[in-house]
Amino acid sequence: MTKIIIFLLLIAPGFATAAPADVKPNKARAEAKNNPDVYRTIAGDLLKDCTGANKAIAVAGFSYSDGRDSRDGGVVAERITTELVKSKKFKVIERKEIEKVFEELKFQLSGAVDQDSAQKIGKMLGANWIVVGTLTELPDKQLELNVRLVSVESGEILSASNSQIEKDWLDQYRKLLAEQNKVIEKNSKDAQAFYKQGIMYTDLGEYDNAIASFGVAISISP
Repeated sequence: MTKIIIFLLLIAPGFATAAPADVKPNKARAEAKNNPDVYRTIAGDLLKDCTGANKAIAVAGFSYSDGRDSRDGGVVAERITTELVKSKKFKVIERKEIEKVFEELKFQLSGAVDQDSAQKIGKMLGANWIVVGTLTELPDKQLELNVRLVSVESGEILSASNSQIEKDWLDQYRKLLAEQNKVIEKNSKDAQAFYKQGIMYTDLGEYDNAIASFGVAISISP
């Protein structure tokens, strides 16, 4: 449970104050909230200088810049993948294939992927380019998204995109949390179940509940 302890140290001082209630949305946040084409714009930014026939691209999971576990990166990766497929410019590697490689390399889809790792992952997938990036929490359920397109052959960053997006998937998280609560009701001695519950609370911004869940997990499995 060392990972949980480190996580608690991270969220206790910082995350609970990451989104103060009295901060009003600024113009940029409003634009991000009302821009349904933001992922299409990101895909366009990444591919603007890409050329060649029979090329393949893969989208790795996105991680938070502070290193915490979250499923937010997976949601963002799926949406960017969808827009890359819609562009019909290059072959896009299926997420299931990427998951297999991550599992083989003992990586987490929610974890950080550096350029060296991106090259290794890309070669195993048979991709020419791989998309990596980071998320940064902002107030008002907003995220700053920094995305880079890396050449698998050279490791060079070919293009980049910076955007502000809205976490509009939180309702789905609440449904998953309700299901996780039922799992815990059936087995209240499952440390991993409480850990997953803590991650879900963190994704929802309910940091006090997250700390409580992690605390129970630690008490069950120190």
